[in-house]
Amino acid sequence: MKNIVEVETRALAERKDLAAARAMSQAVRARVQAARAAHKPSVDFIATSNWYDDNPGFDSHSSSVMGVLSLDLYAGGRHQGEIAAALAEEREAQWRAQSQEQAVRHDVREAWETLRATKARHATAAGNAERARENVRLVKQRYGQGRTILIDLLQAERAYTDARGEELVARVGLEVGQAALQLAEGTLPLPAEATP
Repeated sequence: MKNIVEVETRALAERKDLAAARAMSQAVRARVQAARAAHKPSVDFIATSNWYDDNPGFDSHSSSVMGVLSLDLYAGGRHQGEIAAALAEEREAQWRAQSQEQAVRHDVREAWETLRATKARHATAAGNAERARENVRLVKQRYGQGRTILIDLLQAERAYTDARGEELVARVGLEVGQAALQLAEGTLPLPAEATP
């Protein structure tokens, strides 16, 4: 079985909700850059060359070069406000991504601990079922030899049935725990993907 660090690393790489939060953070970062770029001066250059006659010559040629500088001299603080709002949105998106990452780590650790406890419970229940089965065998042997009564055999079989039931419940818990860990890890196949 993988260790918790490997599972946590995989979950941080595979979880779709975390990837979405990170992508949103990057998109907001791009908005900050766009807000900053929108308020910088812009410079445009235009160059043209025209010929007015089929015979090339200097007297039928016209060339021009132009440059345009656009600068907003006064915006009443609107530029700084837009940049500040974009920066605040970027911080919020980063905090959401960090919060989502912590939630993923928590989900993985909780599922890991639950699975570990469920494995121990299943091992105990399987051991109890095996001991109860052996006890039934011994009681049957004694009953066959006439050294015990029928009620003892029935009680042993009842104890075996109960122990087997507990082992089956623990096995279901183990399956659920493994699915919960896969869900926390982001690798649980969807029902449509699981069927061939």
